[in-house]
Amino acid sequence: MIRRNSIFFCVLVLLCFCKCSTAGIFTPIGFSVYKDVKEPVSVGPSTSYEKSGEACAYNFGGFYVGGDFSLRKAMENGNITKPGLVDRSTFAIATIFAKVCTRVLGE
Repeated sequence: MIRRNSIFFCVLVLLCFCKCSTAGIFTPIGFSVYKDVKEPVSVGPSTSYEKSGEACAYNFGGFYVGGDFSLRKAMENGNITKPGLVDRSTFAIATIFAKVCTRVLGE
């Protein structure tokens, strides 16, 4: 019983510190257990911001990581042909949950 608990604990520690389960908690200004950040990515050729599109990817404890938060997918979702502003938002709670979204404004 003790050996089984030790193995479970070691696997849990490895999962907590492997790259796949810690996505989103490392920030440009340091490590964070809780993260809710919106950051600019780029400015495109359009000066009109009448349309908006968003694409997201998710991480559930490192057991499932999926989604498409590419610029192309965000433009498709908003029916945008000329991007204006591109922003990225990240929401993460330690190794439990992470959500990264790309938002595009344009025409």
